Amino acid sequence: MKARHIHTKLLAVISFMIACYALPTGVYAQSIALNPATVEAMVNDLGPKSRIIMINGPNISVLRPGDNANQQIKSAGLTKLLVAAITQRLIAEGAVELDTPVSGIIPEIVEANPFERAVTVRHLLQETAGFATPPSVLQSGPKPDLIKAHHLKKFIIKQRSADQLSAHDPVGWAVLVHTLEAAVARPFPFLVKQHFTIPFGLSPSDATIQYAKLSGKHMPVLVSFSEEAATTLAQLLVSNSTINDKTYVPRSRYNAWHDEASGHRLHPNANISMIGFSAHRFGGRTILSSLNSWCGDNTAFTAFPREGSAFLAVSLDSKQTCASHLAKTVSERVATNLFPPVTPSQTLALPPSPSTLSGRYIRADTAPAWLRERLDQMTSDWFTIGGFDSSGIHLTATDGTTRIYRTTGPYMYESADPFHDSKDALIFSPFKLGGYVIKNNDPYRRIDILGVASAFEQLLPWILLTLASGGIYRFTMKDRAWRNMAVFTIMGTALVSLGLYMELTAWPHVLYEQDKAWLISSWRVALNIGLMAVLTVPMFTVSFSRKDKLPQGLIEPVVKLHLILLSASAISLLLMLVAWGVAGTFSAY
Repeated sequence: MKARHIHTKLLAVISFMIACYALPTGVYAQSIALNPATVEAMVNDLGPKSRIIMINGPNISVLRPGDNANQQIKSAGLTKLLVAAITQRLIAEGAVELDTPVSGIIPEIVEANPFERAVTVRHLLQETAGFATPPSVLQSGPKPDLIKAHHLKKFIIKQRSADQLSAHDPVGWAVLVHTLEAAVARPFPFLVKQHFTIPFGLSPSDATIQYAKLSGKHMPVLVSFSEEAATTLAQLLVSNSTINDKTYVPRSRYNAWHDEASGHRLHPNANISMIGFSAHRFGGRTILSSLNSWCGDNTAFTAFPREGSAFLAVSLDSKQTCASHLAKTVSERVATNLFPPVTPSQTLALPPSPSTLSGRYIRADTAPAWLRERLDQMTSDWFTIGGFDSSGIHLTATDGTTRIYRTTGPYMYESADPFHDSKDALIFSPFKLGGYVIKNNDPYRRIDILGVASAFEQLLPWILLTLASGGIYRFTMKDRAWRNMAVFTIMGTALVSLGLYMELTAWPHVLYEQDKAWLISSWRVALNIGLMAVLTVPMFTVSFSRKDKLPQGLIEPVVKLHLILLSASAISLLLMLVAWGVAGTFSAY
């Protein structure tokens, strides 16, 4: 009798566990109830032109009605989340895998390179593929045939190896959409219908697709959501349910989607780039948010997966109200005032303390493909790190001001200025001894000597003029060697000048608008030939000195000084073009 009683209890426990496992809930089934009126009172002072929607378990509340309640929401962050959700469904169906190299699916666009780390579907979803940012001068507008191999291939320019840094990557999303289409042999609109609108009982007009030309930060594929569709998508972060209480993806797949251990991070305490969204810790709680968002995006989301709550912030005027800042502030206020306190824990081991940190850093939220934009980036927003010791570091900003940061942990620092924002913090990546750093959620990368080389751009005209002055020996010297040096100098300077002018002014237009890659290769070959011609000057100088071919008399010191200037200019030009990534480059992209 007693044994039967034990078996009955055991059967009941097992049945309960199976039932719980089968529930179509999020990672955590129990949500913390929030009073909409209480939350609304906490956010009334935020963003005059904004609309805030709260998702609390199955309940949805509009906290800030705002204006234009029925407006279509065009959001890069929500588009990324939707593509990630569709990818999760395709993974569950076995159509694609996260760690599959995309070169094996779309070799006509992304070629396999045995000397580089292969770009995978995971890299594309975490925005760590390392593709260059398209030139912002390209005219943006509708481009229905964007996701065609012959057009997209020209944008496949790597600026960093995969898995180094997560930054907004328009090219990566174009590649991902093409990858998904190729994997299932279906167009992207069909995937949106099959894996989003139908499962959630939405109409096709609730999520319409717009294609655009790749230009700067513009997303190549942007989904226009109704407010209901946007809210439904945000709710997917905390609930795995569709209509009729069906699961969106298998529970194991949903849990893997929210697994922080599989995300990309620069530092154990830095933000985590997940599959289509970002995760960070606040007061011991995990907050999910839009992946690599910026204030130009008019909609942002945050979610508490454990607490079963999410917030959608819609800015009706992105110039006045930043949606990402608004969503972040709302979630942090709720976590601080309405959720029970939790004890923060260090889940990952911290790296050993650095032996030194120094160098010049520039913004890395974009990786320009165009030389003109790379040079502008190097000189517009940068800082240098120095004064390293066990207690902290010194940061010198672009305007010359110096600020002291004190050590809070390995590769972690915060401002020591009592009159400055206490949230001003630096988190360095242990990779390459601080090769990257997050400053107030903005990524920077170390460039050191390359940054100094970019400052030489102002000296470039003087260097070229100095080299061109070597042509005077074509008319003043009778010796054949002197006259040959003059010809090489004039020809080399002309070819380098022409090539640099085309690089700095015409490259994006010739490649992407005129589709004349051969022309770019032509001027790059000419530029490198010119550089080799200019580099004969130091060799001629040494030869003249050894063979005693220098002119005698009062003009000798003048000629010697001129030759020294010519040689120094030639070597400076070489170093500058190497630092700019121009020397030795022949292909158009």
